[in-house]
Amino acid sequence: MRKDKYYIELTEADVLKNREEIISLLRSTGREGIDTVIEHLDANNYFTYAASKARHDSFYGGLAYHSLMVYHEAMRIYEEEKDTTAKSVDPKSIIITTLLHDLCKLNRYPVLPGEKPKKMEYDREKGHGRISVVNIESIGFKLTYEEALAIRWHMSCYTKKGDYLEGEKKRDGRRYATEYPLVAITIGGDSNAEDISAGRPAARNTIADVINLHDVKANRQLIDLTRLEDDSANNYSTDKAYKAIIFDTDYFDDKSAEEVANLAEYVKTHNIKMCIVTTLGKADYTKCLKKSHFAVDCVVGGGDIRNGMFSFVKKPNPRPMLLGLERLGCDGNEVLSVCTKVIDKDASEGAGLDIIVNPSPSSIISLLSK
Repeated sequence: MRKDKYYIELTEADVLKNREEIISLLRSTGREGIDTVIEHLDANNYFTYAASKARHDSFYGGLAYHSLMVYHEAMRIYEEEKDTTAKSVDPKSIIITTLLHDLCKLNRYPVLPGEKPKKMEYDREKGHGRISVVNIESIGFKLTYEEALAIRWHMSCYTKKGDYLEGEKKRDGRRYATEYPLVAITIGGDSNAEDISAGRPAARNTIADVINLHDVKANRQLIDLTRLEDDSANNYSTDKAYKAIIFDTDYFDDKSAEEVANLAEYVKTHNIKMCIVTTLGKADYTKCLKKSHFAVDCVVGGGDIRNGMFSFVKKPNPRPMLLGLERLGCDGNEVLSVCTKVIDKDASEGAGLDIIVNPSPSSIISLLSK
């Protein structure tokens, strides 16, 4: 039996229940040709095959399971904004775009219960979402213009470079999401569903969050990586008995091995917890810590930050720091944040942490010993 983070064991009863719910939703739209769509799904293993080979929902019944989750997440966003930003959206169109967004995967990932999917060979065409639109329209079902856009661009800024047709650009996804709320809602539902399948909390709760997904992904200037050159941002107390320290791996860049070793020994002997908050992935931050011979109690890393937990909210974003507090088991007034960049300072201030700017390890020891 499989055991991995993407695996969920669906029983035949679960698969049948998902099928019944999806069919009920599709029929509730009252759209001409919807029974043909349902027959098409049944005939092409929509309800039993996986949604991917080794990533999200890669298990028996995964494609329908994923599509249904996309629908529910999209509806959650819609319910939040149906009287404002999403006022023009027909919820029946959300049923269409979410449940049919991945028809490019029909017959792609055959799988038996408890096993890993295989990947069928197929004629590769450009455009993950575009292939789904072509698939739907090939059976005579008519999509509205907005529905076609929502399905075409549901991968948003994660559309692979080779999937753009001539004249299409990555920023087109943001433009359509801005112009058409249905596009944004479909993107948000799909992104949230993938996050949830990987054990991460859904990060897109509003249409604005979806728009910001593009801004953060495509426009790195939203994140100020400027190094702090002076200590004017210092905001800490010499009277506090700090129980933990948060810092980024780049703190070690210009510190000698002896200084780092002295700090490591001090925090260990005085039971002071250490947490790294970094955009680096596990392999990179592990290498950095190994090189510095520094042990930490917990890490908030790139796997948390880039893969949906924090990336798609407005900057400065305190949530990585708040997760650090949670993993440390400390209150904000018990933790000192060591900041080397403007983004560190902004996030720390947003989380209500005391700040010290790029101190030497000996300065940290001196502060902690007071």
